[in-house]
Parts: sequence; structure tokens; C-alpha cells
Amino acid sequence: MQTINTTMLIAVAALLGSILLPGPAAAEPDEKPTAEVLFARQVQDRKPVDPGTTFSPGKLYCWTRLTSSESHYSISHHWLRNGRRVWQQPIQVRGKHWVTWSVFNVTPGSWTVRVTGDSGMLIESASFTVE
Repeated sequence: MQTINTTMLIAVAALLGSILLPGPAAAEPDEKPTAEVLFARQVQDRKPVDPGTTFSPGKLYCWTRLTSSESHYSISHHWLRNGRRVWQQPIQVRGKHWVTWSVFNVTPGSWTVRVTGDSGMLIESASFTVE
């Protein structure tokens, strides 16, 4: 019977852990980022085209411009219809001034998109109606 070297076993476990486990998550900013949130049917050249607050059913973009003292953190877009969350899109932010968007196929109702940090901190919220 062969004896297993404890040091070798620990080294293999550490190596497997570094391969299989994800790295540390991006830290949430020390200060709350500021955000501008707009809704539009299209985004061209990283800008919303004809933003509005009333739409017919179909594909809709939630465009967000973020400004922060940090350059690496995560946010989420929480899409709510009539007060109930129907979808969440996690987004990685990689700059102090960052533009991003998510898209969802909306149906009639009152909608809100909440932009939150990883801890659930509300950064911004905006609403629109689908008729």
C-alpha cells in the first residue's frame, strides 16, 4: 500500500481549488455611482435612439450611463412589470464612465427597471408604460 504525502495532497487540492473556483468578485464602489437611465427601441453608437416613456409591446432597451469613482464593479438591471420582477441582467462595469444596456421583450403594463449594485444597493430606478 502506498502512503500519500500530505504536503502533495494539500498542493493538489489548492491547485484544483484555484482552477475550479471563480476569482473574487468585483468590489462594489465605496460611493454610490450616479446613473442616467433611458428607454428606447434601439441603441446606436452607444446612444439610445428616440428615448421615451410610453411604448407598444416588443423589444425595448434599458440604456444606462454610470459615473463612479471606481472602475471595476457589478450592477444588475431588474425589470419589473406591475411591481413584480420578471427578469434580471447582471452587468460588469469596467470604467469610471461607463455606458451599458440590457434588452427585454416587454408586454402591456407598468414597468420599472431598478439598477442595483451587488449588495442590492439601489443606484437608480426609472419607469415606463407599455400600452
